[in-house]
Amino acid sequence: MQKFKKVLTIWGIVYLLITALIYFLQAWLASQPFYVRTLILSAIMVFGLQYLVFPILYKFQTIK
Repeated sequence: MQKFKKVLTIWGIVYLLITALIYFLQAWLASQPFYVRTLILSAIMVFGLQYLVFPILYKFQTIK
């Protein structure tokens, strides 16, 4: 059950982050080709998760 909680937590955070990114960047990204949009969004997602979200989660020991 612990792994399932971890999966749901990470999935929820990824969902919120990608939704926020799309919302805030949609005006600028709309003029970009599809492959550039996905490149930018995936880069921001990975760096955001790795250097901001996961350290906070591990600090509060929400997931291990």
